[in-house]
Parts: sequence; C-alpha cells; structure tokens
Amino acid sequence: MLSKLNWLLLFLFIFCPKNFSQTNGPKEQIVEKLNNYFALERENIHLHLNKDTYLSEEDIWFKGYAYNRKELLPFYKTMNVFVVLYNQAGIKINQQLAYSNTGTFEGAFKDLKKLPSGNYYIQVYTNWMNNFQENESSIYPIKIINPAKTDFFDTTKSNLASAQIEIHPEGGTLVYGITNTVGVKIVDMFNNPIGNLTAKLRNSINEVVSEIAINSDGLGKFIVTPKNDPYSLTLEINNKIIQQTLPNPSTKGLSLEVNCYTLNNKASVKIKTNATTFNDLKSKQLFLVVQQDERALLFDIALDSNSLEQNIIFSTENISNGVNTVRIIDENMNQLAERTIIKLPNLTQKFTLSKKTTNTGTIQIEGLSSQNDANLSVSIVPANSIATEKNTSITSDFLSNFYLIKPIKNIDLYQTNPNTAKKYELDLAMLNQSKSKYSWNEIVQNPPQPNYEFDMGLTVKGRVLTPTLKNAKDYNIRFRAFHHQINVQSPITETGDFEFKYLVLKDSASVDFSLLKNVEATPLKLTHTAKITNGNREYKFPFKGFNPTDLQQTTNSQILELPVFEDDIIELNTVTVKAEAKKNMLTHANTMENRNLRGYKISEQETMNLLTFINTRGFKVSDNGMDVSITVLNSGSNIPARPEIFVDNIQIRDFSYLQNIQMNELEEIYMNPNALIPSGRNLQGIIRIYTKKPIYSTLKTNVKSSELANGFTTAPKFENSNYNSTLSQGFLYYGVINWIPTLLTDQKNSSQIDVPNFNQKKIKIIIEGFTYNGELISETQIIDL
Repeated sequence: MLSKLNWLLLFLFIFCPKNFSQTNGPKEQIVEKLNNYFALERENIHLHLNKDTYLSEEDIWFKGYAYNRKELLPFYKTMNVFVVLYNQAGIKINQQLAYSNTGTFEGAFKDLKKLPSGNYYIQVYTNWMNNFQENESSIYPIKIINPAKTDFFDTTKSNLASAQIEIHPEGGTLVYGITNTVGVKIVDMFNNPIGNLTAKLRNSINEVVSEIAINSDGLGKFIVTPKNDPYSLTLEINNKIIQQTLPNPSTKGLSLEVNCYTLNNKASVKIKTNATTFNDLKSKQLFLVVQQDERALLFDIALDSNSLEQNIIFSTENISNGVNTVRIIDENMNQLAERTIIKLPNLTQKFTLSKKTTNTGTIQIEGLSSQNDANLSVSIVPANSIATEKNTSITSDFLSNFYLIKPIKNIDLYQTNPNTAKKYELDLAMLNQSKSKYSWNEIVQNPPQPNYEFDMGLTVKGRVLTPTLKNAKDYNIRFRAFHHQINVQSPITETGDFEFKYLVLKDSASVDFSLLKNVEATPLKLTHTAKITNGNREYKFPFKGFNPTDLQQTTNSQILELPVFEDDIIELNTVTVKAEAKKNMLTHANTMENRNLRGYKISEQETMNLLTFINTRGFKVSDNGMDVSITVLNSGSNIPARPEIFVDNIQIRDFSYLQNIQMNELEEIYMNPNALIPSGRNLQGIIRIYTKKPIYSTLKTNVKSSELANGFTTAPKFENSNYNSTLSQGFLYYGVINWIPTLLTDQKNSSQIDVPNFNQKKIKIIIEGFTYNGELISETQIIDL
C-alpha cells in the first residue's frame, strides 16, 4: 500500500508534472505546508453507546474506537483515554481513565439514580490531543430521565423564540457584481435546526426579490448578484418577523459554485470573479486544492479573460472518503476562497444476520461478515426503540463529523441508500458550514508541536524521603503489583527521584515500593512520595455547557411511557439464558489484561499440542526440537516481532518451555496477534495461557502495600437492569435487551450474538466496529424472532 505522502505526491505528478522541475515553487510549498501541519499523528475516537436515552435506574454502557487518521487504521498505540460525563451546564459528573488495547476500550457510567432529568454530554479525549489547535475530542449528547421528575428544559428541541438566520456565501466572500450562491441556515440559540419554512430575499426598498425554501434541517440557498443595493433575509416564525442583513459585497474576491451531487463519481468547481479582482490576479499563479489532512489534489487555475470564470471537473475517486476542503490558494500561500465538500463512502452491507434457536430455547443470531478480523460492539434493543435515535455511526464520525466545527447531527440519514436528492441535501449542509475546521492560516504559519506526551500506560513518579541516601546510584526502587504481575526496578537520581513508565494498573491497585541496595536482597525501610502522574489529565477544550441563564426556561420535554424496575425481580427466561451460558463461560475473560484478546475454552477432548494451536491463530511458530521461535508480522513494519506470553499470569521468556504442553492440560487461552505492547522493544501480540493446575504460585512479601489512585477504570461486565416487564410499552420505547461490548469474528468471519428471550417479536441490532486493516463497520438491522 502506498504511504499517504506517496499517495499525495503521485497525484501531484499526475496533475502538475511540469511544475516539479522548479525548486521550491508554490505547489511544493503547498505540499510542504500540508505535510508539516499534519505530520503528527492525530487520534479520533468514536464512542458506541448502547443507546442515547437512559433511565436513572440504568447504566450507560460504551465501547470506544481509536482511529489513526494518518494511516487510516485503528490507532493501536492509543492506551490512555479519558471519558467524562457532564451535565448541560458543563459541570463534570464523573471521569474515567479507560485502557485502550488494540484501538478499543469499553466501560460504563453507573449509579445515576441521584441525577435529575436532563441532557448530559460525554466527552472523550487523550492527552496527545492537547497538541492541536483544533478540538479533536468527541462529544456525545445523551438524555437521562429520572422517573421522580421527568420534566426538564430540553436543549435539543428547537426553540423557536431564539431563531436566528446564518448567511454563508459559497467560497466565504460575497463578491460585488457577479452571481453568488449563498447558503442559509436557520437555527436556535442551541444550534438546533428550525426548518420547513420559506425565507424571503428583500432589496433596500423591502421588495421581495426571491423566496427561498428552507428544508427540514433548516437549510437552503439562493443566488444573488450584489451591487450597491443592500439585501436582507426575512422569516416569519410564530407571527414574529426575523431579519438578517446580507454582508456588504466585497469589490475583490472569488466566488465558488461547487457541484458534488449530479455527476457520477465526479465533482465540479466553478471559480468566478469580477474584473477588478481578475486584473489583480492575472499575473499570479492560482491553485485549486482539494484536501483532507495531508492527502490532496492540486490543479492549476487559469481564469478566462472574457467570462472571468473557470470550471474544473475532477474524479472523486481520487479524493478521500468523507469531508474534504476545497481551497483556492495563490502563489504567496494566501487563501482566497474555501468550501467543504463530502464524498460518501460505499456503505454496502457487511453483515448477514440470521436467527438460530438452540435446543434449550435460547436465541442466537448468527452473523456472517464480509470483512476479516473484525472487532465489534453490539447493542440490542426493541425494534421500535426511541432510545437510539441520536447515535452517530463510526463511519459518520471518522469520515465526516470529526472534520467539521459543527457536526451534522443526522448525517447517517443522508448516507443510507443515497440518491441525488439526499446528496443535494447533504451538499447544502456542507455549503452552510461557516468555515473549515482547519484554518489555512494555521496550516501555513503554525504547525503543531509535540509538547504534550502520547501516554502509553501509566507513569509513576516519586522521591525518596527516608532514608537519606549518600550514594543514590547504589540503590534501586522496586515496584510490585501482584494482581497485575508487575515486578520492576528503577534507578534513583542524585536528588532521590525515581520513575516507572508504561504501567497498566487498575484504579486504586494494591502495590508496594521497596528500597534495595544493589548488593543486598533485603528491602530497607522506605518513605516516599510515589503517585501516578498522568492518570488525571486535563483537556484544553473541555465541554463548556450552556449559559445557566439560557437554561432557565419553561420545561419542554415530552417523555413517553417509561419502563418500571424491580430491584429484586428476576425474569425466568433470563435465568434460563444465563444458566445455559455458564457451561462454556470463559473464566478469565473479564480481567483488564484479557480484554480485546480472543478467548478459547479448552475441552478435555482436545488432542492438538499447544504450539500447533498457536501456529494456526495468527502467529508463526518455528520449532527445531530444541529452540522455539514465535513471531508475528509487526503492523508498523515488515520486521517480525515477538509476542508476550504468560502462563498463569507469569511471563515466559524462553518459548521452548511450551514445547511439550498439550491442549487438554489447559483451561483457557487468550490471544491477539495484533496487540501492541508499550515497551520500545519491537513486541507485538499477546498470548495468555491458563492451565488446569497453575504451575506457579504468587510470591508473598512482607513489604507494606498501599493503593495508587488515578489508575485505569476497570470495565464492568454487562448486567442488564431489572425490568418489571419486557412487554410493557415503556420497555419497548426505552428498554435494553443486550449489550455486547466486544465481539470478534472468527476465522470463518462469523460470530454469535446472544439474545435473551424477552418475548420480543422483532429486535433492532446495532453493530459498530472496525477491522485490523481499517475497514469501518456500521450496521443497523431489524430481525424477526
């Protein structure tokens, strides 16, 4: 596969061959500016929520997906992810540090019973995101309904009293004396669309020049030729006239007219100007740039001296899926016009789901994927649920919303079975983006610098308080965490400081620190200041919330019948399902170390030896009878990497130890050849083996243990709420049937989805995820039971 830089340069050679004979010409400068600005890898994180409207009796379940925008792959190196729950005033309710492994993480917000009804927001970020001028975090709106008082002021409902008109000339400038396409956006103070209206364009004497249809998303556009006569737009809402004056036309500038919706696999960009601007620009080189991050196409611009226009048509097959920015750049690196466009991905169905009933009457959905090595999460709700309406898909986030200042709330509706009408509506949304998220001035003048660490695991720092060390180099600090099988040592600086990096520790883990003299084995008494230093990072763009004064309005929420909960009731059907599942339940699946590893329950009848089993599961095993080599192809290079292998939580460094182990001696195996290991030693892949009779026992210590705060939050195992009835209308509106945070497809690209028997006739299954080679998966299907 071509690297992204080679991809860019390839198209530059195709479209601009003669200019590469020059040294440091404007095209090379544009390439250099884009490459420099997007040189640092950027993380984007999509959060798949099991639904988006919750009762305070329920828990909020989520699965996160980290994506490397430079490589268009899962961000395997991402480890430390902060997930924060806010109320709509911007007050932090809860914060968690999630442990991301092979690009995914999972968790839950629990204990919501005391929260009042209202809108809440979940923000997801990493420390590395602080390096960028743009807000690269993810924010997801949810609702929490407290049955004790369901009324609240809902900021996601259109507020007609605060309606306002936004005007967006295509290209960014209203140019004097030529036809301009102008976008119109009608929103309220909370950026909710107000639609299905008719706006009127009026001249200076209040005559109606034209009427503009505003669609259901509050969007429209019109054409105007501005001169000295000022124009304004008016709307009538609830017998009230709202007016917005158009900006004064500029005597110099470029106007754009972009069409991405009528030509098959092509886009056209018409560049227009007036005589004054043409005379200023005719001696300058101008370029059309179509770019997403560092990936770009460049075209020469030569305006016709008579029409003062040029129309450039290009194949959209040569641009990235999702949002791209069209820019007009001059030879001095000045931007003269810009406009966002979107290329819809080919969203073919990737999963075939079919019902399968077991002999015990439990229900399974068998899924057959067209993609290899998929890492998925699955939400199952009643078919007519209204609690999943605001979820955005992984494809919409990674390809579109993360490139916009104001994400498009219902973009998934446009992307499902797109036709010309849907493409037109989506193009209206792009036209009415106020500006590009990535400012050209910033790209030219202010490339980001890596001033904030890319956290890969936890860092523990401390200082020795006592005893006083005369020769600190003769001592080490030993750090142990038995639950996590950590036993490491650190040198001590002359000032008494020590540090441990790349640790994976659950929050409030039990650990101990020992002072050891290099030639002695007995620990010395020690007092210290050790703590986790990167477990509570702040983000420079926290969710701000809304002005409390603006929130003091009459309640407008409309809550339908709610489900009823019984703390002690247990559904008999659910008991049957759980009892059946326990027969093959993986014992060690829910530990932090094994999350995102594929687990195998080993039967007594298994006759294969262990090395053969490993060799058939994505690892390469070489056994010459004496020495054993186990490797996996490194995802970041072509150099074979060694995996980490553990037997009963003890790391095995000599792989020949595994030669004579038979599978029927083992209880379970967990493995993932794609797991990255934060060590700097070319390690990739994890194999964790559990024997029926553990070979090793945990060492005991007399050193006093302590707890370290601000570690990784342990992801709880999913437990559904105790609904009084799964047939009530309240359950059908808001209930949860199942949540499966991690589902890995097997070697046949198939998977089994468990469905508790809640006597539903139809269910809605929402599948999100990606493959290890970066294919995005988002499916919503209704299944008859």
